[in-house]
Amino acid sequence: MKYLFITLLFVCLSCSSIETNPSKKIIVYVDMVADLFHYGHVDFLSSAKQSGDYLIVGIHNDEDVIKYKRKPILTMLERSKVVSSCKHVDKVVTNAPLKVTEDFLNKYNIDIVIHGDDINEQTKQNFYEDVEKLGKLKLIPYTAGISTTDILRRIESYFIENPSNLPLGQYTELYQLFINFLKTMIKSESAQDKLIADI
Repeated sequence: MKYLFITLLFVCLSCSSIETNPSKKIIVYVDMVADLFHYGHVDFLSSAKQSGDYLIVGIHNDEDVIKYKRKPILTMLERSKVVSSCKHVDKVVTNAPLKVTEDFLNKYNIDIVIHGDDINEQTKQNFYEDVEKLGKLKLIPYTAGISTTDILRRIESYFIENPSNLPLGQYTELYQLFINFLKTMIKSESAQDKLIADI
């Protein structure tokens, strides 16, 4: 009877579908501004997701973005809602830090941090130093042909070439203020290095 029990136990364990050592999910992290979310962002997030099983996207708050770039057109909450609707994204973290530290990686069990390959060495050192030292930084191709700056330029061009399309077109001063605002946004966007994965 003892041998029968041991034999049955062995057969049950060998046929069991229960994994004794399930493979760990690879958690991928990207941080971004994601202002005026466009297909370049979607392509970037799709590529990032392919590097693992679970994608966390950190969205920077408006105050931090203003420090190095320009004030986002969309608020952090608006940007977060848009990003969370992307099918490649599993989780959104708001108020994401500009500098990704080892503590942050540990808090979210992050295995890989993805950034566009347009990043410069100074930005890497300032914001991803810990990540690079740990060998967790992976650069992927930047989506060429689309950017938030490009969208702002298109809007500016659209209204300069077709002033009647501006609802307030008959008000010259307001029209000029609007065009100047767009030019300021574009200049601010273009003048800064791409510090974050805002493609």
